[in-house]
Amino acid sequence: MVKGQTFTLEAVLTTVIVFATVFYLTISFPLTTPRSYTLDEIYVRDVFNLIGNGTLKESLLCWNGEVIYGGAISEDFNRSFTCSTKLGYYLRTLLDNESFAYNIYVTFISNGTKRELKFIYDGVPPPNSILLSRIVPIYDWDKGSIKNFIPDEFESKLYNVLYVRVIVWRV
Repeated sequence: MVKGQTFTLEAVLTTVIVFATVFYLTISFPLTTPRSYTLDEIYVRDVFNLIGNGTLKESLLCWNGEVIYGGAISEDFNRSFTCSTKLGYYLRTLLDNESFAYNIYVTFISNGTKRELKFIYDGVPPPNSILLSRIVPIYDWDKGSIKNFIPDEFESKLYNVLYVRVIVWRV
């Protein structure tokens, strides 16, 4: 084989390898985002990131177990807590005043089975609702009225784990 033919063969093989790699990468990674979010979804996610687990946990610890019908603007809201909480302010200001309705459910383990309680109920959501969730751990040293109706399920310092599901929709 002549030296020129070797370099030509090497160039052809390199080109095939480069094209195969580019083709493989193109089909392996999506070129578009898997899901586009609406402005409402982005806004609601931002609201619940602002509220965070701290305010939510503080509110759940003070909750007396009564369902709050009608959201944070209802009269039931203030009667359903044994201490003051910032959750009502955030929900009224950021969701109620912006024409959003929401349901909040709390799921926990009781005697080895899952139980779900309505925390805030504002009606039946439409199919295009926004669903968010948070996991809120409750420890033995946490104080609050929620421990009156949610049992201690763990033999460690972990008291129970609350799975909080939030469904939000535009009214």
